[in-house]
Amino acid sequence: MSKLSDGVSTAAAEMVDQAKKAHDARDLTRPEQLDLLGVPTPTEMLEARRKLGPKASALELTAEARRGRPPGAKNRAGQDFRRYIMGFGQDPAITLMQIQSTPAEILMEQSRRTYTRIDRHGNPHEIVVELSYGEAQQLRKQCAAELMPFIHAKQAAVDKDGEAVAPLIIAGSTHTQQQVNDIINAGTLDVDWDEVDD
Repeated sequence: MSKLSDGVSTAAAEMVDQAKKAHDARDLTRPEQLDLLGVPTPTEMLEARRKLGPKASALELTAEARRGRPPGAKNRAGQDFRRYIMGFGQDPAITLMQIQSTPAEILMEQSRRTYTRIDRHGNPHEIVVELSYGEAQQLRKQCAAELMPFIHAKQAAVDKDGEAVAPLIIAGSTHTQQQVNDIINAGTLDVDWDEVDD
């Protein structure tokens, strides 16, 4: 064998040994949340280096960086970016609410722009552009839709007695067979028709 092939096989053997050591040194008490599709960000690699120290191999660093934050941990980079970006102006939710609460006619007026165009004969012509009433209403609806999940979070489904309804229906487990039959036959409400007529 040549020296080159000996060097390659030695390097390969070292990489296999590093992989085995990294595998054996895993913290099995902490569930792994690996991001199998993404490449670790530089911030994640830096945090992994801080945690594992300067002697950690590239394989160990990558595995630690891809493991992700433990459940409930704060995303420091995200918080820093939020604080930085909020220094430039108001919260986007306020902007959405301002647009949504502005009448369509005012949005139309505020959007009005006048341009001067020169035709091929050299004559200037003023062109006025503004949102149509329908476009202004559509803009308001879009802003309202963006805000809805934050203002009106989905509530848990409840039955006629105010009890929470299980999101999964399994006969004999979450519901009795009679309840399942009632749901299938749309007989979920017991109506006393004598009381309705009163």
